[in-house]
Amino acid sequence: MGQRTRRRRGAIGMQSPSGKAGVESNMSEKNSTLYGTDMTSGKLFPIMFRFTVPLLLANVIQQMYNLADMMIVGYQIGNAGTVGVSTGGVLISFLTGIAGAVGSAAQVCSAQLWGAGKKEKAGLVGTNLLNAVLLASLFIGVICILITSPFVTAMNCPASASLQAERYMRIVSCGLPFVFGYNVVSGIMRGMGESKKPLLFVSLAALTNVIMDGILVVVFPLEATGSAIATVISQAMSFGASILYINRSGMQEFFHIRQTYFLDFVFDLLFYLEIF
Repeated sequence: MGQRTRRRRGAIGMQSPSGKAGVESNMSEKNSTLYGTDMTSGKLFPIMFRFTVPLLLANVIQQMYNLADMMIVGYQIGNAGTVGVSTGGVLISFLTGIAGAVGSAAQVCSAQLWGAGKKEKAGLVGTNLLNAVLLASLFIGVICILITSPFVTAMNCPASASLQAERYMRIVSCGLPFVFGYNVVSGIMRGMGESKKPLLFVSLAALTNVIMDGILVVVFPLEATGSAIATVISQAMSFGASILYINRSGMQEFFHIRQTYFLDFVFDLLFYLEIF
């Protein structure tokens, strides 16, 4: 009787570590499903390959839809429209590069804290960074609108295209908060190991941009103005999709987007319309 009891205890003792490992494995799979890829364990090359490929595809898609945008504008409007959009988009492209750098900084901060297990702190840093970037991009957008005419003149833009360049620059400047906000949010997601969702959001923005270009440039000949409106709508779409994803996924537990005061009025409207 005593030997049977000891054998049962031994069997239980042998099974419990594997049971614990099974629970940890299930938790790891759950975390991987909710928050992307766990990059702190496993073989390095397969993890980096799965993480990097969506990043490369996102950059390719972004360049392709910029090219499609210019092709549609050039075909419908002609040389004046192409020169106007190119001139008006120079400063915006420069600021978009800065937004990408800010997104990379958000990715580094998020990855360091998330990998160290400081998930609440990672969410707090991300929320504060998003607040600061949205407010700063608003200020930058206002400055860009105010300096539009002097900037176009300084670029020596032809008189036939200057009006289109000014209209394009003013409208696209209004979308800078969406550009900076999306880059920060996607950077935070990549820091958490999630690179597939930003690819999805960029693809959505590209599709929206091409469709809206067709409507606002081809169907309704708004010229550079239509192209600018299509660009801002696509940027708002990608940023809004990333915010919706955070609010409807497990990331909301750590990344408290409702504490982003800049977006409070938007969420109040969405809750009022029963979208959330």
